[in-house]
Amino acid sequence: MEAPAAALRPAVLAAALALSFPVPGSVPAAAGEEEDGLPTLLAALRPGVLARLGRASFRHSEADLGSPADAFDGRPGTVLRSRAVNPAFLEVAFDVPREVLSAQAFFPGGAPHEWSLLAGGDPERLAVIFERRRVAPDAWSPVVEFHPPLQARIFRVVVRRLAGDDFVHFGEISLQARQRPVSLEMLAPSTVVAPEGDLVLGARATFDGGVRSASVHGLGFEAPADAPFRVETIGRNGPVRTSLRYERTGRARIRARVRRGDGWLVSEPLEIEAREEGLPDWSAGWIERTPRLPFDGPGGGRPA
Repeated sequence: MEAPAAALRPAVLAAALALSFPVPGSVPAAAGEEEDGLPTLLAALRPGVLARLGRASFRHSEADLGSPADAFDGRPGTVLRSRAVNPAFLEVAFDVPREVLSAQAFFPGGAPHEWSLLAGGDPERLAVIFERRRVAPDAWSPVVEFHPPLQARIFRVVVRRLAGDDFVHFGEISLQARQRPVSLEMLAPSTVVAPEGDLVLGARATFDGGVRSASVHGLGFEAPADAPFRVETIGRNGPVRTSLRYERTGRARIRARVRRGDGWLVSEPLEIEAREEGLPDWSAGWIERTPRLPFDGPGGGRPA
């Protein structure tokens, strides 16, 4: 691995804070607002999602299990494992510089680890942000916060396993960043509303850091004033949903929206039909495997 260059800027050499939480990025933090009025969400970057869109790429030590996206998916149980390479590295390069507020990591495998973080704009000249931070076996590392936030296009994590074999398991790397919504989509169990029951709809935003979440500050729904159903908002602090109540037969479109400057970020419209009678409500009443075989039959009851 190439030698680190001079620091990105002195202020980014941050101290570690002894904070911890179960799964970084799994629960979005408080939202803010950008100059254009769009809400922001503090959540872990999802470079695997961005890589599928051509907005991120990976480099890593030789591996025999998993993919680099597995180390950034919010699930510590999915891993990228090095092929007897210790120390091992995992690097993500974004299409544009990203502002990261904090970092945390999880390394499974029943052994203590040391991890280092390098960052910069050129893979040949990365700055050492911190190095050789020890992590207990099968535990989240302490959170490292950056004051001011760390801005870089390339982030490289270098990990040394301190006991056992030389297979390094990258369980989860959490790079927390403020993300802005770039699109909205409606979530609907049905497109029919009837007098017998309300139809509850939701919406989900895709953020520019790869996260998709139903918790969007300022989310609302709009329908025409002459819609054959009444729109009632449900929830204020968590995921916002809307309940549609039948008033008369007819059709109308409804959209999710979030304020953006003098306009709106809106979803594709969803057409709703109001009917005097609802559709059949099917449910599973009996499940059976055939042919029926004795539990203690030959071969454990399995057919040849």
